[in-house]
Amino acid sequence: SSDLTKAAQHLGISQPALSRAIAALEAEIGVPLFEHRRRSIRLTEGGEVFLNYVERAFAAIDDGFDALLDLNEPGRGKIRIGFLRTLGYGFIPHLIRLFRAKYPDVQMTLLQDNSAGLEDKMQRGNLDIIFVTQLNDPASCNAAKLASQELQVVVPTSHRYANRGSVTLDDIRDETFICFREGHALRDIFVRIFTAAGIAPKIGFECDDGSYLIGFVTAGLGIAFLPPNYGQVDGTTSV
Repeated sequence: SSDLTKAAQHLGISQPALSRAIAALEAEIGVPLFEHRRRSIRLTEGGEVFLNYVERAFAAIDDGFDALLDLNEPGRGKIRIGFLRTLGYGFIPHLIRLFRAKYPDVQMTLLQDNSAGLEDKMQRGNLDIIFVTQLNDPASCNAAKLASQELQVVVPTSHRYANRGSVTLDDIRDETFICFREGHALRDIFVRIFTAAGIAPKIGFECDDGSYLIGFVTAGLGIAFLPPNYGQVDGTTSV
């Protein structure tokens, strides 16, 4: 059967009824939403744009039902939490444990992403609260500073600075660095630190995930700036 027939069966209506509903909607909007190709049907560019707003509208309705539920049943409902991967090792689990102890019936959905991605998802209504290092548009939300965290230099255990205890930016100015890609908060902070010191860091590799970033450091391909205990493994040390 065609895609349209399958869609009608899924909705529990006849195919002609679905075709009439689509035609009526397109006539009301004045823009074609679907493109028919033999036995398949796909969204037009206008349909893709409109779908985004429809999904946001349904999400807003769901939020409204959740808000009514919370009014009638305090301590229940859902909360969608977004956070940086670097916070997933200790801060977020500890925070959720404390929250769960007080509100055991609240359902939680967790999402990890970089700062820009989390901020975008919250502005679109896909997340209720996010934990990030920085915001591109602070005026778009209510924000509060929760904590400060030092960054450490992570080097292979065979590195000449492995047993130093501490290093200066001048000590490592000629090192090769393993960094997160642009768009990650740690990458932005890393660049700002070196720019302020008048140093142009040599970036050997860019990574999306800290787990293999650490692997590159272990292999001796460079050093990295990371929060304490972030994915540290045998073969690396922090100074």
